[in-house]
Amino acid sequence: MVFYFSHEGYCPCCDNQVTFQANNHWLRDSFFCSNCSSIPRERALMLIIENYFPNWRDLDIHESSPSNRGASLKLYKGAKNYVASHYFPDEKFGTIINNYHNQDLENQTFADESFDVVVTQDVMEHLYNPGKAFAEIARTLKPGGAHIF
Repeated sequence: MVFYFSHEGYCPCCDNQVTFQANNHWLRDSFFCSNCSSIPRERALMLIIENYFPNWRDLDIHESSPSNRGASLKLYKGAKNYVASHYFPDEKFGTIINNYHNQDLENQTFADESFDVVVTQDVMEHLYNPGKAFAEIARTLKPGGAHIF
């Protein structure tokens, strides 16, 4: 293993003083928290949520295609009304599969104005019609809600 970089700091995903370490030059995906294994974009997402939505634990939050670490894990464990979804194209949309709502972001089954915050990390670049997905996300947001992507 080649060592590239290390830095001490605070991780907003696990709320700990940690060492961030990279064993690869591509810091975007390899600068891990020593405690929770979060990567920079997950930590940045959590900072944004905590700064702009300090009451996030009480909000209705939808996250599309969450990971099992970092901000996704913190939102899952901490938000009272957290809804996680994945896209299972061969299954009926709107059903729950393995604790995930089966949703096509371009044709969601959620009601209008369901969420205060919608989070899509590493999702939009995989869609055929992102404009339609943005419109659907806007439809599902409550007035004053935010889409963080």
